[in-house]
Amino acid sequence: MSARLSESELALIEAALAEDIGEADWTTRWTISGEARGSARIVARADGVIAGTRPAEGVFRRLDPEVRLDWRRVDGEGVQAGSVVAELRGRLHAILTAERTALNFLGRLSGVATLTSRYVRAVEGTSCRVVDTRKTTPGWRRLEKEAVASGGGQNHRSGLYDMVLLKENHLRHAGGVGPALDRVSEPARAAGLEVEVEVTDLAELEAALERPPGARPDRILLDNMTAEMLREAVRAVRGIDPPVPLLEASGGVTLESVGSIADTGVDLHLEHASPHTRKAGMSARRISRWAGRTEAELRRRWDRPDVYLFGKVGSTNDQASKLAEESAPAGTIVIGREQTGGRGRAGRIWHSPPNVGVYLSMVFRPGELENPGLLPVMAGLGVVRALDLAFSGLGPALKWPNDIYAGERKCGGILAEASWSEGAPRQVIVGVGINAKPLPSSVPAAVRSAATSLEDEIGRPVDLAEVADAIVNGIEAFLGEPTSALDHSALELLDHYDWLRDRRVSVLVDGAESATTGVAVGIAPDGALLFRPDRGALRRVENAVVVPETASSRKASR
Repeated sequence: MSARLSESELALIEAALAEDIGEADWTTRWTISGEARGSARIVARADGVIAGTRPAEGVFRRLDPEVRLDWRRVDGEGVQAGSVVAELRGRLHAILTAERTALNFLGRLSGVATLTSRYVRAVEGTSCRVVDTRKTTPGWRRLEKEAVASGGGQNHRSGLYDMVLLKENHLRHAGGVGPALDRVSEPARAAGLEVEVEVTDLAELEAALERPPGARPDRILLDNMTAEMLREAVRAVRGIDPPVPLLEASGGVTLESVGSIADTGVDLHLEHASPHTRKAGMSARRISRWAGRTEAELRRRWDRPDVYLFGKVGSTNDQASKLAEESAPAGTIVIGREQTGGRGRAGRIWHSPPNVGVYLSMVFRPGELENPGLLPVMAGLGVVRALDLAFSGLGPALKWPNDIYAGERKCGGILAEASWSEGAPRQVIVGVGINAKPLPSSVPAAVRSAATSLEDEIGRPVDLAEVADAIVNGIEAFLGEPTSALDHSALELLDHYDWLRDRRVSVLVDGAESATTGVAVGIAPDGALLFRPDRGALRRVENAVVVPETASSRKASR
């Protein structure tokens, strides 16, 4: 076959070879004669669909223009494990040096085609088709979209230039679905571009369908809707005249669920089929309500520019960080009904069963912050004070630097994570987890014995939104402005809420081989722990694990 490669693809191949070869493939150069010729076979290791033969051949020809390649399978053809995909003959130096790079192209793109084919088979017998997105590896877009087509899928827009797609951020800043469609319809028609709008609920769908025929979208993307919502959307769209040509479903779709989604009557399932871009915690499914409130209700309640509700999420901190990288404004809030990858300091597990606790993260952009170590202390102080005011009889306290206690057991924690740029935090994500309701039996017994909940402590039912109110208001009170040190009033509050004060503790400083015992004296204005060891003078401790001697079992983290 002839490897018809674009200039950008040739440049990609050049870069891939340069990355792998560097100065030279010394092993091949020093073990094999430069004049030696030989042959090789490419053999499939698993059943699948072939894709990527063009760049793979381009890699070999870049190092040996005279190499002979006989492809036994072409893009789009199925292959079984152990079968020969290609035979080649040429200079051994070129074959051995190019081998891994060529197989990287072939394997990755065949993986995309294979996964796409599984989705295509899952929707067979329905009117639904599988299409791709712009979520491609930079520089690989044309190749990955070709692989989707090889797997039986269809290509969506190629880039920002060939379709108008109104997504959440566009709609928010344009004033909603209707105003956004009104703005783009006329110029898009003049430019010969299709218009598509993303909607997340039936109210937004209705707003799109209410436009006059000339301002209606050509496509509607139904994002993160339940199967019943999708059926309602299909009925609504099919009932208007003229109907919107295409409905697309997207978000939180798996091989197990795609068949039932296709049965709702949607036309397209929007899916990026590359298995290499699926990351834990980054594909959480949005939900319409949490604790009985919608995102819009919570935005008004807290006067926040953005509130995002998720069902099962890896980590709310990770989701908030992702949104912040995509230019989410300061004050953005992410809430998860359940966390599968909740964590505390040093990556310790934070058990986050569904509808039991409040798992919430906030985005801050503090600019220059002289002492980032203050972040967990300040956030913790704000939350503890707010909980104390909101829940009579709770008596919460802050265990330095980021644990929240009620009595002698832990009921919450703070995790502050910063992204840095040129020596200053570009963004700070402050995550809070609070046990509002008793932990279920699915949580390990050792954890339950060391933990408590707000309901356990105050003896009455607790509304999750009420707890979230305290968290949001408490954090904002102490992190609203960049701060370099705790002022006098904050130190007085710390004195009142300091759970460790005057307790005998064991302190294991990061990097130390053994713990030191002594007494926790208090917290310094810069957020450090003041610790008086049994032997020696008063010390400042910044990064350490602190365990009260009378409760050594608390080494097991929540």
